Amino acid sequence: MTDVLKRIRGCMSIERAAVEMYKTFSNMFPDEKDLFADIMQDELNHIAFLDRMEQHAEEFDAYFPPNATLIKQTMGFVLTISEQITYGPLTLQEAILKALRLEESMVELFANVVMARTNEALAGDFGRIMAEETKHVDKLKGLMLRKGYLKVS
Repeated sequence: MTDVLKRIRGCMSIERAAVEMYKTFSNMFPDEKDLFADIMQDELNHIAFLDRMEQHAEEFDAYFPPNATLIKQTMGFVLTISEQITYGPLTLQEAILKALRLEESMVELFANVVMARTNEALAGDFGRIMAEETKHVDKLKGLMLRKGYLKVS
C-alpha cells in the first residue's frame, strides 16, 4: 500500500469515527439531534469524496500533504473520545467540547492540503471540506453559547 493511500484511508477513518461520534451524540442528546445529524451528514460527504480520491490515489501522491503523524495524532484523539463515550456518560457540555476539539483538528488537517496548493483542483475541494469543518466549529460554539457554556466578553 502506498503512503498516499495510507494517508487517504487514515483521513477516511477519522471521518468515519466522527460519523459514529455524532450518531452517538444524536442519541444521547435528542434536543440537539438535528445539529449533530447535520454535521454527521457533512462527514459522510467527506468520506464519499475521500473514497473517490482513493480510487485514483496514485495520481494524488504529490498532492496529498497531510502527514502521517498528524493523521495518527488526530486518530488517537478520536479513539480516546470513543473510549470515553463507551465507558462513561458524557454531559452535553463535555460532548460539545470533544466535538469542537475534533473539528478543530480536522480543520488543521485539511488546511495542510489547501495551503500546499500543489494542485489547484484538490486545493479547492479540500478548501470546501475545510470550510465545512470550520462551519462545524461555528455551530458547536453557537450551541455552547446558547446553552450558557461559553461566555462572550
